[in-house]
Amino acid sequence: MNRHLLLAFLSLLVACREDAGNPLSVDFFAYDGQTEAGFSSAVIRLTEENGAYDLEVFLLGSGIAYNGEDDSFSGSGHVLRLDFNLSESELGERSYTFSHGSPPFYGGSVGLNYNLGEDRVEERGFFHALAEGTLEVKASEQEQYILEFDLVDETGKTVKGRYTGYVEHLEIPFPDFFEYGGEVQQVFDKAYLRSIADGDNYDVDLILVSPGISQDEESGSFSGVGNALRFDFTLSTPDLRKGEYPLKTEEPDPETLYLGLVAIKVDAQTGWPEEGGFQNFLLQGQLTVEVSEAGIYTLTFDFLDHGGHHLKGKYSGQMGILLQ
Repeated sequence: MNRHLLLAFLSLLVACREDAGNPLSVDFFAYDGQTEAGFSSAVIRLTEENGAYDLEVFLLGSGIAYNGEDDSFSGSGHVLRLDFNLSESELGERSYTFSHGSPPFYGGSVGLNYNLGEDRVEERGFFHALAEGTLEVKASEQEQYILEFDLVDETGKTVKGRYTGYVEHLEIPFPDFFEYGGEVQQVFDKAYLRSIADGDNYDVDLILVSPGISQDEESGSFSGVGNALRFDFTLSTPDLRKGEYPLKTEEPDPETLYLGLVAIKVDAQTGWPEEGGFQNFLLQGQLTVEVSEAGIYTLTFDFLDHGGHHLKGKYSGQMGILLQ
C-alpha cells in the first residue's frame, strides 16, 4: 500500500474513533431520538438590573430571522430558547444544569415548526417548556461558541444537539415596571417636572403618572384615575440632573430629595383615592436619575412607605414641564 495512502487511512481511522467516543463532535439537533435540521444562527438578548444579567439564548433554524433594530423575530422553524440569570454579561466556559426557576439556568423551551415572530405553532409543530438537563459551553479556536445540550422537555422527550458558531449579542434595555407591595402595577408612562425659584435654590417637583391620568396643556391640571408618584426636591438648578437622590426628610439642603408620596387608584383632579385605592408618604429609599444626550430620562426608584410597603420601579422617557 502507498505510504501516503496508509497515513491518510490511519488518520481517518483515528478521527472516526474520536468521533465514536464523542457523539457530539459535529453539529446536530435531535428531538426524541429523531434527527432534525440543525440550527443555523444564535442570538443572545441581554438585560441588566442591579448588577445581575438576564440572558435569553436563542438557537434558530434557517427559517427564523432576528431583526436587532426593532428586537423582533420573523419566520418559522426550529427554535431552542435557554434562559439564564448571571453575575456576568456572558456565558462562561462551563457546564450549566437546568433547574426550573432557580438561577443560573432557570428556564427554556423548544419548538419545532414554530412561528417565533407571531408566537404560534405551525402545522405538525409544537412548543414545549424544558424540564431538566445540561448545557456545556465551550469556545473554539476561532472564538466561536460551542454549545452542547442534553435536555428533556416537559413531555419527557429528549432534546439533544450541538451548535458551533458566532452568537450575536444584543443588549436590551430593562423594561419599565412598577411594583407595590410585591404586586405588579401599571407602569408610569409620563413624567412631569415643575420648578419654582426660592431664593438661591429651586423647589422642584417630579410627578410620574400611569395611563388613565392626563394633563391639560393649557392649565397644567391633571384629571382621570390611576397611579401616581411624586418627589419633592430642593435643588440649585431648575432641572433634575443625573445622580442618586436618597430620601432625606430632615431640613432640606440643596441637592436633596426631601419628600415623596405614592398614590394608588387616585382621582388626579380631587386628590382623593378611589375605592380600593390609597396614598402614603415615602419613608426611606433612593431615586436614581440618568439623562441621555438626547434628553431621555431613566428614573429608577426603590422605597419603603409609611405603610410598610415596598415599592420599586423604572421609568424611561421624556420629561414634560409643568406651568409654574
